Amino acid sequence: MNNTNDSLKLFESVGYAVISYKTDGTIVFWNKASEELYEWKSEEATGKNIYTLLNQSPETPNLLDTLGTGKNVFTELMLTNKSGKPCLINSNYSPVFDDKNNLVSILRLDSCFCGNQMLEQELKQSKENFELFFNTVDEYLFVLDNKGNILHVNKSVVNRLGYQEEELIGKSVLFVHPEDRRTEAVETVAKMLTGDTRACFVPLQTKGGELISVETYVSMGEWNGAPAIYGVSKDITLLKQSEEKFSTAFHRNVAAMAVTSIEDNKFIDVNEAFLELMGYEMEDIIGNTAASVGAFKDPELRQKAVEEILSKGFFKNFEVVIVTKSGEEKVGLFSGEVIYIGEEKLLLTECIDITARKNVEMIVRESEENLRLLNSEKDKFFSVIAHDLRSPFTALLGLTDLMVKGINTYSIPELQKMSEKLSSSAQKLYGLLSNLLEWSMMQRNLSTYNPVSFSLNKSISDCITNEKHLISGKEILLETDIDKSLTVFADMHMIESTIRNLLTNAVKFTNRNGSIKISAKETTDNMVKVCVCDSGIGINNDMLESIFRLNSDFQRPGTEKEPSTGLGLLLCKDFVEKNNGKIWAESDGKTGSRFFFTLMKEQNLN
Repeated sequence: MNNTNDSLKLFESVGYAVISYKTDGTIVFWNKASEELYEWKSEEATGKNIYTLLNQSPETPNLLDTLGTGKNVFTELMLTNKSGKPCLINSNYSPVFDDKNNLVSILRLDSCFCGNQMLEQELKQSKENFELFFNTVDEYLFVLDNKGNILHVNKSVVNRLGYQEEELIGKSVLFVHPEDRRTEAVETVAKMLTGDTRACFVPLQTKGGELISVETYVSMGEWNGAPAIYGVSKDITLLKQSEEKFSTAFHRNVAAMAVTSIEDNKFIDVNEAFLELMGYEMEDIIGNTAASVGAFKDPELRQKAVEEILSKGFFKNFEVVIVTKSGEEKVGLFSGEVIYIGEEKLLLTECIDITARKNVEMIVRESEENLRLLNSEKDKFFSVIAHDLRSPFTALLGLTDLMVKGINTYSIPELQKMSEKLSSSAQKLYGLLSNLLEWSMMQRNLSTYNPVSFSLNKSISDCITNEKHLISGKEILLETDIDKSLTVFADMHMIESTIRNLLTNAVKFTNRNGSIKISAKETTDNMVKVCVCDSGIGINNDMLESIFRLNSDFQRPGTEKEPSTGLGLLLCKDFVEKNNGKIWAESDGKTGSRFFFTLMKEQNLN
């Protein structure tokens, strides 16, 4: 009790010896009457062993056991004072308990046996001083008979509960408990008296109906020679309020929180956010450890956190990978600190799910890297485009300059040959610029998509006619294998541009007197597969992986030094995918290439 030491000072000047000592015999209080009786000064006696000092045998276990039940013990002892003179002493032993109901010390009143009248006076004085001591204690003290009726209370009960003492004496102690919890109080006290439980937490109720949170301990003893029950109730209102605030903050927190034992790592409590994050039920977690449920991908991480918290008292913002009940891995920001509940040292941890943030960071990093690579590839690509535009322009400008300066000196056949070269250069420029314009419009989503049903055979025939000068110029044999009734549903302009680019590409990389075949057939999934096959120089595996990407590594001249930017294949890929198809290429790297693309099939035209 908080006021025990102060209360002992009340016995400083009484007329009988008052001694307080621990259960091992160490003296903690020795009043003036003790000095007179035993001739030892207080400073000589305090801290000494009472059994050695007074030539006394230690208390028997039976006596300590009796005191441990809360009972007082009266004995007569033959003791020796400082001068060695023996004295018959009448001793009254009283137990002193801590707030956990453990016997911690003994309060003994000694008087020399000098006759009944003096003894009665000393006993009266003893009773008065014990009553004073009883009423100076802050806790609520109750003395009950063996039926639970109130025999005596201290001033704290009267002052705090608002009753007069006579209103309480004779009534059941349940009178000061809320009606709806009286059965609980009876059952708990019964368990306390048998040692099955430690304390009772049923609140006291004031005369005005206010509830006071208390922690109550009881023990058996005697009162006026009859069996009695001693009850001590400690006001824990502030502690209760603090616990309730903590509980509210804990369970309503949006971060996953847990309370675990530092000693054995077991979960004591977790909040709803924890269960939601990890996918467990409460019964799956409480009593288990983080290791037993596999909560951390790195099991050693918790031990590292504990080591840091033991040295610093906390740890903060550990980035960890946690594993949910389903096996999903998430990234959490892990923090923790030491807390105390009663005298137990526990670990309070908090985990904030940052999985989404980490994913976004990764996507941003990847996007930045892709954008950097794309910009780099575009720079290289446009450098190649500029170079390939310059070559035909150089030829065009050179021929026109020759014609302007020497028009009168050239024969008709010479002028015709120069005109053919001018036409070829102009057509190459036009084709390249057309592709560049269409690709630019696709990149900016400016191309209009207008799907219709049309004859694939007719469109391919038109494309062949438009590119006939290229085919005949290299004396290439061209074959087709297309059902005239085959129709597709797609944007005609995009598909014809795709066919033209694949055809000119095949001509470019096919040797003079080579062959090209264009075929088309239906597939089992209501699609049409088109193939442009040539007998040209082929494509190696490294090129096959990059020919449909914006990559300057796939630029190589044709069999007769025709320029190639790869822009046409980029357009083919964009146009085919815009029409819900796929495009790919096959080659053994030595003889010939095969370019395939698919389109949606449509019913035959009438």
